[in-house]
Amino acid sequence: MTDATSSIALRQAHDFYQQHGWYVHDVFSQDDLDELEYHIERFYSGEHDRPLDVLLSRDWTPEKGNVMRQNDYISLRMDAVREALHRSAIGRIAAALAGTHAIRLFHDQLICKPPSAPATAVGWHTDKAYWATCSSDLMITAWIPLQDCPEEIGPLVVVDGSHRWPGSAEAKTFHTQDMASVQPQVRAAFQTARKVPMALKRGQVSFHHCLALHGSYPNKTDRTRLSLSVHLQDSSNRYRRVRGEGGAEAVHQNDMLCRRDADGAPDYTDPHVFPVLWPHEVNAAIDVPSM
Repeated sequence: MTDATSSIALRQAHDFYQQHGWYVHDVFSQDDLDELEYHIERFYSGEHDRPLDVLLSRDWTPEKGNVMRQNDYISLRMDAVREALHRSAIGRIAAALAGTHAIRLFHDQLICKPPSAPATAVGWHTDKAYWATCSSDLMITAWIPLQDCPEEIGPLVVVDGSHRWPGSAEAKTFHTQDMASVQPQVRAAFQTARKVPMALKRGQVSFHHCLALHGSYPNKTDRTRLSLSVHLQDSSNRYRRVRGEGGAEAVHQNDMLCRRDADGAPDYTDPHVFPVLWPHEVNAAIDVPSM
C-alpha cells in the first residue's frame, strides 16, 4: 500500500470513527502476539523487567486466586510490551482517528478473564469518567486481544455513537457486574442504541473514543480471554486540576508516577511515563486528517 493510498484509508477511518466512536484495524502479526504472550506469561510468573515506584491496590497477584485479573502499567514493567507498542501502527492509526499530529501513551492495563472464573463482566463505563485530570476529550483507547474473540468469550462491546451523548463522561461503573445498569443520564439512549461486540480475529485491534460507552460480558468459554487496553493521549492533552466526588482534588495513578512541571503539577508529557508513539516530526510525509 502506497503512502497516498494509506492516507486515503486513514481519512475514511477518521470519518467512520467520528460517526461511530470506534474502529477496527489489522495491526499485529501472529509472531508479534506470540512474543507478547511469552512476556505476559513472564509477568504473571513474577518476572518484571523493572519495578513501579508506586503500589497498585488493584494489581492482581497469585494469592488473589481464580478471578478476573487486572494489572496496570505493563508497558512500564515489561520492556518487550513497551517496544511492541512503539513498533506497531497503533500510534499512527490513533493519530488519524483523533485528528492529532502526535500520540502519547497515557496508561495501559492487562486484563485476563480466566475460564470458569466468577465475575468476569466489565460494567458499562467511559474511559473519560476516570480521567477527570485530563484536559482533552479526544483521548482514545486501543484494545488488543491476544486470541480470537468470539462473542461468547466476552470481548469488548462498544455502544455505537455514544461518544456524542451528553452525560457520558460520568459513566464510572467499570467494576459493576450488572450489565443492565447505566448512568441515569444516558439510560434512554442506551436502551435503543446498537451494542457492537468487538469480535476480533487475533491480530486485529479496536479503537474507541474516550467518551464512548463500553463494557464486556462474562467469559462463557473454557478458554482464557487475555487482552491489553492501551490508553492514548492526543497532543493537546495536559493535566488539569479539578475537584472530584465530595470536593476532594481528583487524582489519577499517573500523577504519582510522572515528573512535575514548573508549576508543580503532574506533567503528562513526561517521556518516561508517557512516551510518544507517533511523532509527526518523524513521519511528516503521512497526511493525518485534521478535525
